[in-house]
Amino acid sequence: MEEKKTFIINCDICDARKVNEETLAEYEKIIINGDVLVVDERSKEALNRLPIVYNVDQVMELEQDTEFVVRNGACEISGDASAPKKTVMVVNGTLMIHPGSEHAMENYCRIFANGLVRYPESMTAYVGNIHANGAVECYPDDSILLDSVFVPDKYFVLRARRGANYYAHEKVLLTDPELDVAGLAEKDVHFLTKTLVIPEEKLEDAILLVNEKTDLQVIPAGYAYVQGNAELTEELFCRYGSRLYIDGDLQFTPESTELLPRLEGLEVTQDILMTEKQLEAFRKIRAKYKNIILKKGKILKNRVNATLDLLVLEDTPEGIQFRNCASVYVDPEVSRERILSDVEFRNCAKIVCTSEQKSAVEVVSKNVAKICDSGDEKDTDNGMDLINHLLVGEGVSRMANADWYVL
Repeated sequence: MEEKKTFIINCDICDARKVNEETLAEYEKIIINGDVLVVDERSKEALNRLPIVYNVDQVMELEQDTEFVVRNGACEISGDASAPKKTVMVVNGTLMIHPGSEHAMENYCRIFANGLVRYPESMTAYVGNIHANGAVECYPDDSILLDSVFVPDKYFVLRARRGANYYAHEKVLLTDPELDVAGLAEKDVHFLTKTLVIPEEKLEDAILLVNEKTDLQVIPAGYAYVQGNAELTEELFCRYGSRLYIDGDLQFTPESTELLPRLEGLEVTQDILMTEKQLEAFRKIRAKYKNIILKKGKILKNRVNATLDLLVLEDTPEGIQFRNCASVYVDPEVSRERILSDVEFRNCAKIVCTSEQKSAVEVVSKNVAKICDSGDEKDTDNGMDLINHLLVGEGVSRMANADWYVL
């Protein structure tokens, strides 16, 4: 008797509208792992008669003659680039829709965008069929598009068009010391944006560049602007001086304690992260900030997998914080007392620990999606252990790996 086989398909999009039952009848199990499964009325009935295991995010029903296309990278839709027939499109990148694209959009029955989507106000009625897994920006038709956060350099005043409207979705930073802000006002340039960041010394000219809806983020006179999150280090002082305006979070390092007396002024738009030992010295300086977050001495962040064991604790006598980690495993030898006194978990997806450690982990966790008992880790979600076993086992006779697979 001939041994039955297993067929595994790993893809982003599986188009099953042309499925043939006879071709797939030899398989005992067919596993489809993907984002989208495309079917029509006929193929739905055929698939229901086959031994198929689905691990897909979405099932989409389309007519047989509807074209399905994938665009990787930046994609533009304009008035002279319409789809020749009914089309579903997946865009893995930025999607730009230009004014005057009404006719071009008529044949796109659905668009899936994995990235930024930009469209003009005049096209608002035509974007209801766009499903975006990212930011969506609607811009005025008569504007020139800039980056979402735009930092004009000193030469921008020479290149700027007189009387033009420039659109930046989030912010415009007029922070270049050599930028001629008065020159931009003289050319009647206008910025359409949510927030304008401007040194106090240039505020009077900068107000002429925006409308009354724009928020003004004013950097105090004599302060150096630091874009994004920063650490208080000697290098920061050397580069920016002793009066700092941090547009983000400020992280204290072990050396920050000695540097604090040198600060003449500090403004932080978000949070300051420091240890409890540094708090007393910090209180002696003049500072503005959103929140103070007391943390352990070392931060381990942005890891897919991380481990907390006794060796890690020995190397971090001031404690440790796990931040933005996908999965953290806590060694059973770490006591509840050490977890409570020396450990923090912030913005982690999953923490694996023993049932004895769990209550302590809960106390020191913030914005943690799931705390798992390590004794239950053999259990799986959505049958993925079966799939992993098949991938390495002898039962797999055929496997397909592709971005787009036609079944």
